[in-house]
Amino acid sequence: MCVRVVPVLSRVKCLCLALPLPFPPSTDGFTSEGEILEISDIQRGQAGEYECVTHNGVNSAPDSRRVLVTVNYPPTITDVTSARTALGRAALLRCEAMAVPPADFQWYKDDRL
Repeated sequence: MCVRVVPVLSRVKCLCLALPLPFPPSTDGFTSEGEILEISDIQRGQAGEYECVTHNGVNSAPDSRRVLVTVNYPPTITDVTSARTALGRAALLRCEAMAVPPADFQWYKDDRL
């Protein structure tokens, strides 16, 4: 399997060194011309596994290879929790974020770590 890692909103070209089965001519930013599949302005939802399938009628079984596309994107905070607690007790704060690669977290109070 081939792996491609790209930033969000970039263009991805995958080359299949044989003629693939037809891909829709242009659907959601996908363009396929022969052995090349191009994804313009790639989005998070377009990450995943793509498959190149070839067949020329000589052999009854087509050949195929998979390409894994990973789309890197900046962190987006998806959830935060506040805490109320009694004096002298523990307080637990939580911050969740979506990002590829995974985000690092740092906490501040009054601009200090």
